[in-house]
Amino acid sequence: MPPDPPANEAEPALGNLEHLKRSLWHQLSAERLALYRNLGFGAAAVCLAILLAATQVADKTSSIHLSMYAAIVGMPAWYVYGGLFDYYMLLGKRSYVHFHSDGTQRLLTSVFTVAATSLFVAVAALCQFLLPHGAAVFVGSSIVAAIVSFKFHMQFAHWWRNAPSSPQDGDA
Repeated sequence: MPPDPPANEAEPALGNLEHLKRSLWHQLSAERLALYRNLGFGAAAVCLAILLAATQVADKTSSIHLSMYAAIVGMPAWYVYGGLFDYYMLLGKRSYVHFHSDGTQRLLTSVFTVAATSLFVAVAALCQFLLPHGAAVFVGSSIVAAIVSFKFHMQFAHWWRNAPSSPQDGDA
């Protein structure tokens, strides 16, 4: 048998992040569902705005074409994403068990991945059309934002794991 792999310093942090994720998902509320539904419908509207703006451009470069195709894919994906959360809002707490099922989580993750990637590509291509290095600046700033967000989540997850709970937290 091969020896056990050496302990990794990142493992406790990922454990903290998993603990935080479970705490967030198991405290599902109508407000959180509304937030995700509105995210989906709002992002679909952004895709529509990109399409409308692109139709006003006389010179259809490859950047504009890419932006339009990505927005065309992203718009219905975002509508589906928002619509899925609408069911749980309408049906209430009894439906939350279904929300937490593996199949539902896989579906939501898949739809979100397609929708978010499409919107990201649409915006990046539009930035590339507007400025010579617009896409590079957009991608670079998005990477920086993702790193900052990840660092915050890791720090908060560590704090959350070690924070004393109280009965009003809903975590007791």
